[in-house]
Amino acid sequence: MADSNEQSWWRRSRFLAFVALVAGGVLSVLALILPLPDFGHVLGLPFATFAATIGAPVIAALAIFWLADRQSRLDRTHGYYED
Repeated sequence: MADSNEQSWWRRSRFLAFVALVAGGVLSVLALILPLPDFGHVLGLPFATFAATIGAPVIAALAIFWLADRQSRLDRTHGYYED
């Protein structure tokens, strides 16, 4: 049987992965709903198109960096890291 430190690390890692998946799902649903209303135009494009093409990659990159940082902190807290 694994020690309590390893069990705690797995439990917190699974929770972090679950949070990332739920957040990604919510953002995906919002990306489908956002184009429905007409919010006006930005640079000649409908606002929803502008927000999706500019915002989606930025949000995805920020989410990846956030997830990597949180996992790194978790690894260091439990002693699973490389020097």
